[in-house]
Amino acid sequence: MPLLGAIVLLIQFCFAYHALKTGRPYWWIFVIMGFPIMGCVIYYFVEVFPKTRESAKAERAINKVVSELSRAIDPEKELRQRIAEAELNPSIDNKIALARECVASNLPGEAVKLYRSCLAGAFVRDPPPQGARPRRCCARTRASRTGTCACSSRAHSRGRAT
Repeated sequence: MPLLGAIVLLIQFCFAYHALKTGRPYWWIFVIMGFPIMGCVIYYFVEVFPKTRESAKAERAINKVVSELSRAIDPEKELRQRIAEAELNPSIDNKIALARECVASNLPGEAVKLYRSCLAGAFVRDPPPQGARPRRCCARTRASRTGTCACSSRAHSRGRAT
């Protein structure tokens, strides 16, 4: 038992030394020494952990889990947000983001219409918007009975569709 107390005291001194050397407020020393194990844990998670690389990895992992969980609870939430953004500001970027969400929500027909609307006006001769996937669309229509494709890819007109 005295060995365990000596180890806890050593850990406390290490944390207190770290708090002094890194310029943390002096009240951290009182927290660390006043609450032997819990003070060290609190100091670590409040002062040390947020400034490490592992914090960014943990934050990304938590954000990924939260987004998957929210998508499972309300699968059309992101689609509704993209629709509202596109209605508020029908820019090319908002239309492309809405089209990508339509593809993710298994609405390829709407996505094709949105990608086509991006190729209007001064953008008629531009290549398809980045992220547009006419090949996926064409692969689906080949398997269908009609065999006609809904997308207007230049690759079709030149006979290079995959």
